Amino acid sequence: MITCLPLPHAVKWFKVHHERVYDWLKIPNDEENGELLRHEITWRLNVRLTLQRIPNDGRIMELGLFIRQMREVMDDLGGYAEPGKIPDPTDLYSSQSLGRIWKMCIEQAQGYHHWKMAMDKDILQASPAMELVQLEKQSEPCDWPTVWEQHGGKFYGIPRLDYPQAPGHMIALNTDEIWLSINRFGVPWKPFVWDSGMGTINVRRKEALELGLLSKNQAQSPITGWWDLEE
Repeated sequence: MITCLPLPHAVKWFKVHHERVYDWLKIPNDEENGELLRHEITWRLNVRLTLQRIPNDGRIMELGLFIRQMREVMDDLGGYAEPGKIPDPTDLYSSQSLGRIWKMCIEQAQGYHHWKMAMDKDILQASPAMELVQLEKQSEPCDWPTVWEQHGGKFYGIPRLDYPQAPGHMIALNTDEIWLSINRFGVPWKPFVWDSGMGTINVRRKEALELGLLSKNQAQSPITGWWDLEE
């Protein structure tokens, strides 16, 4: 997601939890080159998240520049690419792997920001629920209605076009534990599975009440976990 201003919760979350995301991505962390490689990734992603200008350059960090610069870093370190050989998509040196690092780190940090905002009591009052929907093409097909049902999710209304065989819409309160249960990374925001293409859309209070998701005077208590920062 492109933003005009830095997202403060995203910046703080990445500062605290970037190493955890690197472990998810299996970025090397050996004593010889791994720590330096992670450092080079971190400062570039910090530049992007804070929307600062690159020192002595003036540009804002973007994906193409990130890939070029990280390849230069790996060339200097050595051992990440064979001269004259096209890297395999799974190689860290490949544009696919570097693009995955960029996307995952940005999405996790920004995902926390939007989740944090959604936990505000006024936001919970206005939009107390979310619907799981397909927002992008999936790299690998997944039967999300079955996943939803297996984790205790309920269906409402008629099926969506993206899942016409489902019993209905996959909707739950923002504070429902199901958002944690269906997420392989243990956080209550997308991506739920890498490259799943799944995301959420808000469900307004009027619709949530009509569907029986909550009662008129029911209050919600935000779910908490390791991912939440005390701010």
